[in-house]
Amino acid sequence: SPSSAAAHFSVQRAAALLGLGEDAVIPVAVDSQLRMKTGALTAALERCVERGQLPVAIVATAGTTDTGAIDPLRECAELAARYGAWLHVDAAYGGGALLSDRLAPLLDGIELADSVSLDWHKLGWQPAAAGIFLVRKSETYASLARRAVYLNPADDEEAGYPSLLGLSLRTTRRADAFKIAVTLRTLGRE
Repeated sequence: SPSSAAAHFSVQRAAALLGLGEDAVIPVAVDSQLRMKTGALTAALERCVERGQLPVAIVATAGTTDTGAIDPLRECAELAARYGAWLHVDAAYGGGALLSDRLAPLLDGIELADSVSLDWHKLGWQPAAAGIFLVRKSETYASLARRAVYLNPADDEEAGYPSLLGLSLRTTRRADAFKIAVTLRTLGRE
């Protein structure tokens, strides 16, 4: 899967955790502003196809941690669609720009992503465990669905407390997004 050469190290770590190995992540050259080069991404995808490899995902960055660089998200989405790849946007650092009328246009194309990660302890002044993983289609979570009587008590669900078991890899932890929701509800977007 192609990813910006300036992407966060967690992209390689995730590939390793999935059993694909860090070499499954193909670094894509960046320009002088450390944004992924669309031509280099196209070439990386073409090399995959020529080798008979399936480009599973493109990982674009919306705000690198060290420089704030934002990859050309709209172009990445177009290439993902052309090559049948999943588009994930790592907006852990830059996602907070979505709340700013002035800065939100910098993330043009993020709405085309199949998934987006936000980590608002960086620009949202939240506790460290304050993240969100968004997907375009709710059925994406189907692979996480599990039933366990001790985790999915019927009386909890009947009382309006649904289990988060099928919405997170973390079985017993509460949603990290809750902190963000409370802050936005209390202070608003501004």
